[in-house]
Amino acid sequence: MWRASLFALLSALVAVAVLGDGAARGSEPPIVLRIPDCPAAPLSLDAFLGSLKAELAGRTPPCCALDAGDAPAGMRVTLSIEPCGPGADQVAIAVRGAGGQMGERRIALGDILPGARPRALALAVAELVRAVAEAPAPSSAPALAAIPARAQNPPAARALVASGLLEARLYPGHRLTLWGLRADLQTIRRDWQAAFGLDLVAGDPEVPLGDVRTGMIGAVFEVGRRVQTSHLALDIGPTASVAWMHLAGHATAPDSAAGTGSALVASIGGRLAVDVPGGPSGTRLRGLAEAGGVLEGAEAAVNGSPAAGARGFYLLLALGVGSGARR
Repeated sequence: MWRASLFALLSALVAVAVLGDGAARGSEPPIVLRIPDCPAAPLSLDAFLGSLKAELAGRTPPCCALDAGDAPAGMRVTLSIEPCGPGADQVAIAVRGAGGQMGERRIALGDILPGARPRALALAVAELVRAVAEAPAPSSAPALAAIPARAQNPPAARALVASGLLEARLYPGHRLTLWGLRADLQTIRRDWQAAFGLDLVAGDPEVPLGDVRTGMIGAVFEVGRRVQTSHLALDIGPTASVAWMHLAGHATAPDSAAGTGSALVASIGGRLAVDVPGGPSGTRLRGLAEAGGVLEGAEAAVNGSPAAGARGFYLLLALGVGSGARR
């Protein structure tokens, strides 16, 4: 008899605790979301809201109520699209907790394909909401709470970027300029990047008694740091290249003979590349400058004196467009 009574008492206590906890959770106001009124936003805000609800499903406070001006006090999320329009390349996120905790971060849209932007933004907002919810409330005047470093300064996204560029390669020692194309494939991870490129260039420098028709095809590899700002990205690092150069002499003077030949050209140097987001489709303008020295070169001689080829210092300038996606 006493055992049955004890069991009934324990059951009643558990039921009261569960119901009390549920009532307390149910009374907590939902997260209030303020979305900018942009006539043509750079992403689907409806898709973003659906993804955010999925990311925060089952948590307390629940997600999410759109800000109508009369929402009860609680956690608030504010989005700002800069500038407000389809070409915007940044979204600013501000989260304020019910206890006064605050967190902020910015998301760059230039490296994200349009279809992936709603989910990427939802992931960033959900991460910041969790960080603010776990942060201690400020002890005095409202101030920026101690949000984990990963939430305030998230690592740069991994990305794979393909670029096509017009290239000019100069060998001042032989007054040789080669024009052509470069195709680059770059991988980005956090603050580091690596690039592999293919060059196809040609020129027709004049020499005594004629000219030397020059063509070169080669490969280049570069690895180094990536510095990201709000408007552009800089890639800085050493580079090495190897190419096959073909030289074909063409005599214009009477009683002169011309020959042909090929040789391997190897170079090392340094490169600075600049990426500027060009629009909502993920394209960007890309420019690069490269300078270095030739380790193994090729030359064409006229009357026993070097007249054309690749020796000594070289300089490369290129300009083009690229497109990529986060992985």
